[in-house]
Amino acid sequence: LPLLDSVLQGYHGTLLAYGQTGSGKTHTMLGPEGGTNVQAFTEEALHAGIIPRMMRELFARLHVLSAVEFRWSVQVTAYEIYCE
Repeated sequence: LPLLDSVLQGYHGTLLAYGQTGSGKTHTMLGPEGGTNVQAFTEEALHAGIIPRMMRELFARLHVLSAVEFRWSVQVTAYEIYCE
């Protein structure tokens, strides 16, 4: 995942969905039911949106890097602009 590769090298990353109302941006980004309660290796995880998948992968990579004395801090901001 090129975005995560760059973020882990210290760059800021942005994941953006843009499009017409009703085109499925929220579903794509969060998954069904807003991405709540998505646990790894479950049926729900197969349908997770981009954000839960990216977060799962990010923390999996950070866990591996932590084994070699890698220090990290994560700050995430999510916005949904509606009826703009």
